[in-house]
Amino acid sequence: GATGTVTDVLVAKGDSVEKDQVLARLDAQSLESSLKMAELQVEMAQNQVKVARAQYEIALLNVKEDAGILSEEVLREQVNMAKASWETAKLNLEIAELSLESAELNLEKAVIVAPFDGMVADITVTEGREVSTATLVTPAISLVDTSEIEMSGFIDEIDIAMVKVGQAANITLDALPDEEIEGRVAFISPIGRALIGVVSYETTITLENSVAWLRDGMTATAEVIIERRDDVLLIPNRTIRGTL
Repeated sequence: GATGTVTDVLVAKGDSVEKDQVLARLDAQSLESSLKMAELQVEMAQNQVKVARAQYEIALLNVKEDAGILSEEVLREQVNMAKASWETAKLNLEIAELSLESAELNLEKAVIVAPFDGMVADITVTEGREVSTATLVTPAISLVDTSEIEMSGFIDEIDIAMVKVGQAANITLDALPDEEIEGRVAFISPIGRALIGVVSYETTITLENSVAWLRDGMTATAEVIIERRDDVLLIPNRTIRGTL
């Protein structure tokens, strides 16, 4: 992983961020030097492969042209040695290319960017601190995806038969009882749990519109719309008169 000193922390807890937005940077000077060294090693390894291959081809040619001058055993030994050197050079090139890929990846990690739109939930690094991305126990910057928020709750066995995935729901939070958020039933657990003597089923409702002030752990109540009828005249019971 990338190792370096944190030079910039560009966000704070609670900030809304967009995908690919730069959140923090590490000092990239040493990483850039490592990348240049890796590039040089690849170039040298490529040249070694070319030289070793040329020597192998010369050794093969000598088997034909030097027949009678040197013993066939000696010539074959030269060919085998040249081939082994060529194979070693190719292996060294592969190792150098892997080192280059690692150096490029480390340089990329020197810039921390947001992988998705969301909100900064926590920051564990500070400017001036030396860190290694390979040994960080907790993320340097934690984000919460606020584009899709879910409410999880329980519906008792008396009502669960009327609830179906896809049904609309209205959610009200205890913190803001006058605000109503639209949602939709996304999941109903097939396994019941006994809660205070009543079997209930865990149900997940996905909120259809993102609300900036929502926070994880808030208490809410959901009203699932079992059936809706539009353009129907509602008549109070007291207005109905008749005899049977």
